[in-house]
Amino acid sequence: MAHEGADAIAALEADRGASSAALALFSTEISALRRRVQKDQVRLSELQRGRRLAQVSDATSLLRRGRLEPSAPFEASIGDAEKTLKGLRERQVAAVEADAALDQIDHSTASITERLAAKGFGPRLNPTANDVLARLQAKLRPEG
Repeated sequence: MAHEGADAIAALEADRGASSAALALFSTEISALRRRVQKDQVRLSELQRGRRLAQVSDATSLLRRGRLEPSAPFEASIGDAEKTLKGLRERQVAAVEADAALDQIDHSTASITERLAAKGFGPRLNPTANDVLARLQAKLRPEG
């Protein structure tokens, strides 16, 4: 009976450890996502500012067309916008690939640690029923 109780305690301790690890991992991920959102908000603001400037530039060009500028000024603006969009897409793809690589590294490191601990190399990751019983018996022994 004591062994069953100790087994249940060991399982709860393992759950607590896993929950603590998950909390730490999620806290780190949330912080990274918040930083990314802040960066993206700045980038979006810059893009919106650029769009407004382009709209003002286009409106000004429409007013000048025929008087000061013999050719359509829109061709250069579209080409620049296409290059900018292409660069943004390439950076976005690179960021997604980097995130995937980091996730894979994190996962592989955890699995290596678990496998080594299971083979007896390094400390065990989760307490066992025997660990709980030994700890309880140590508390019951008189100090002296």
